[in-house]
Amino acid sequence: MVASTWTPPASTADEAGNVRPEFIWAALDCPTYFALYPDSLPMSFLARMSARIDASAVAGEEHVVVAWPIERDGRKHHAGSAVLSAQGEPLATAHALLIDTEPG
Repeated sequence: MVASTWTPPASTADEAGNVRPEFIWAALDCPTYFALYPDSLPMSFLARMSARIDASAVAGEEHVVVAWPIERDGRKHHAGSAVLSAQGEPLATAHALLIDTEPG
């Protein structure tokens, strides 16, 4: 599992100050790689990602982004991720499928 704080800048916000969905998706995508490959940095690509945003993230406020491995099946690697409020409330979750370019 990997985790990091994330404070989205004002440039990611809509008129109401909420982080736009494309930035939430990016925050959900990036840590899945590091959860799947904690000891190496192989060439891998995102094949599929599904995400659900349940509540708004507010620009300028600290959040926590977490990711964890789910399953490995040959070159296919599945991971989950979430954006949490500073209080630990889940705001968004995702499931990612990454593919190794080399047989493992």
